Amino acid sequence: MNWFKQLFSRRGLYDDLSEEIQEHLEEKIEELAAGGMSRKEATAAARREFGNITLMEEDSRAVWRWPSLEDFLSDVRFGARTLRKSLAFTAIAVLTLALGIGADTAIFSLVNGILLVSLPYPKAEQLISVTGAYPQGALVAMRERMHTMDVAAYAEGHDFNLTGRGEALRLTGTLVSAELFSILGAHPELGRIFDKGEDIPGQDSYVILSHALWQQRFGATPR
Repeated sequence: MNWFKQLFSRRGLYDDLSEEIQEHLEEKIEELAAGGMSRKEATAAARREFGNITLMEEDSRAVWRWPSLEDFLSDVRFGARTLRKSLAFTAIAVLTLALGIGADTAIFSLVNGILLVSLPYPKAEQLISVTGAYPQGALVAMRERMHTMDVAAYAEGHDFNLTGRGEALRLTGTLVSAELFSILGAHPELGRIFDKGEDIPGQDSYVILSHALWQQRFGATPR
């Protein structure tokens, strides 16, 4: 971290340089005044001999500085002062940047989730999801007529009442056809997936619990 310490110690070096140049100038003025010149004439003559003091300081500092970094810091300070003078412009600029970054992030998340990241199932590249509203019996018809692929269905957002174990609980679940889990290649942590025919009305009294519900409501018991 020596370079970092040196960077912030340079202002002190610059101040020392200015003081040293000023001391040499004063010595020259005193020398000329001792030779018989008035103080005013001695000052003017000394300054002529020294030349442009400001330029001399800049040239001396250039030997010590890191131009790119220090120019960048200077630009940052100038920009900060400018932004402080125009708070309305600063607020609009910050808001515009925030909206732009937020929009880019949202679009990337969407593209990443849909196009780039594979579904967490075996042979995910062979899965096709078709969404829409279908009349009653559509799934049965597709099963009978499609011979090149397996078909399953699911319908999200259905409410159920869980009773029989303490206080009743309102749950949200998904209705699925019996073959959905076998097509996805998904297996439960305990128990089994649905057998063929267990999605037929009157034979559909089976459920698969979420891990969270199993833990919270049933104490994570294997029974």
